Amino acid sequence: MAVSKRQPPKAFIMDTQWIDKIDVVKRQIKESVRLFFEERDPVAIHTLIASAHQILFDLGKIKGIESLVKNTKALKDDKIKDFLRGINYPFNFFKHADRDPDSKINVTPLINLTEDLMLDAIILDQRINGSISFEAKIFWLWFVSKHKSSPATSSS
Repeated sequence: MAVSKRQPPKAFIMDTQWIDKIDVVKRQIKESVRLFFEERDPVAIHTLIASAHQILFDLGKIKGIESLVKNTKALKDDKIKDFLRGINYPFNFFKHADRDPDSKINVTPLINLTEDLMLDAIILDQRINGSISFEAKIFWLWFVSKHKSSPATSSS
């Protein structure tokens, strides 16, 4: 039996690498944008950007920075939970099967929510961390050109 002289991929080398939440977010945004423009699997893209968005949403709450997509200021207290449940439904569907193992979801309209979450995550990243990746800038420019009249793209 011949022994392979190939080296394992870098990802499998067991060096210790510590990352914080900001590193996680930066990586998730960068990869989700790349996957988006490569027109890859919408479920994978949504799951990835929704994860980044949730981290940024949580960090933003701590720092007093609000999400545009999950902004609940105009809602009455009894409506907030349902509003957020609706936005988070696809992300939670893709992560859990404990309550609804046989259910299905229509992913056709998912792209619109994914685009909105992606831009909101990029804006939150900019506001919280002061910088965004090249990929994030490209997505933001693309979004602005596609949605010229969106509140996120209009200047006040």
